[in-house]
Amino acid sequence: MTRKRRESSKHVLKEGNMLWKATRLRLYSTELEPIVIGSKTSSSFEKFLRNAKAFILSFTLLASVITAYHVYTITLSPSLTTAISAVLAIAVFLPMGYALTVWIPALRYRVRRDLLEAKFPLFITLLSLIVVSEKNISKALNTLSTRYGQELKDFDLELSLINSLPKVGIPLDQALDKVASITPSPTLKSVLSSLSTLARVGGDPVEVVNRITAQYLDSYKVSLEKGVNDLGVVLELYLAFSLILPLIVGSIGMLLILYPIRGIAFEALLAILTYLVAPASSIGTLIVTDAIISRLRV
Repeated sequence: MTRKRRESSKHVLKEGNMLWKATRLRLYSTELEPIVIGSKTSSSFEKFLRNAKAFILSFTLLASVITAYHVYTITLSPSLTTAISAVLAIAVFLPMGYALTVWIPALRYRVRRDLLEAKFPLFITLLSLIVVSEKNISKALNTLSTRYGQELKDFDLELSLINSLPKVGIPLDQALDKVASITPSPTLKSVLSSLSTLARVGGDPVEVVNRITAQYLDSYKVSLEKGVNDLGVVLELYLAFSLILPLIVGSIGMLLILYPIRGIAFEALLAILTYLVAPASSIGTLIVTDAIISRLRV
């Protein structure tokens, strides 16, 4: 029996290594590297792959052991326990571990995107002030990092890469393109792409930054109008529901009094609508409202 378990364990590990090779290719093909670096999940994609491999295998083995223990306590059959654990390890636990290694960086990437979007007005304001005195875009970005590093600590990854990549021989325009492909903020991505073009073909930094600022303000104005409209629709729906709910309760109460239905008590229905449906609608409205407002904060 011990020999069978060893053979099953070797089979699981072999399948795990094969799946990991496919997973590694899949990670590269889906361009997960910018998400991993941009979310600050790991400083190196190779390091992330090593940690992800260790996590997937550990998660699979631990879940398989726990499953085997519970199955064995029910069936008391070692062969059936081994078979079920092996099937679940390959069909369920390995894909689940892979999904977690992709989902966690994606979630952190989305959170950091919202954070950078909220802090972007400060970034573009300081950059506008600096380029007035520093006509060279490289010096302006270096000054932005050294003088205002504490105020722009949320942009530390992007600023450090912009200033460190040229030191290892990478041209400034390529460094800006590289950082633009990594940063989760779409607005900052557009700014870095414009600055990359400026560094490549030349031009007036003040004019470029002013144009970027004007584009951002126009985009924010559109987002603000859309957010206000969405907020108005949500509040109108909540108001309509609040006005209709008492009418619904009264109508149902009258129907149950005139035409009683066995098993349905008006008191129970009233309690459900009062203590569950009404609070749930209020909480849902607050969540949606907060989500809309959070996108518009400056």
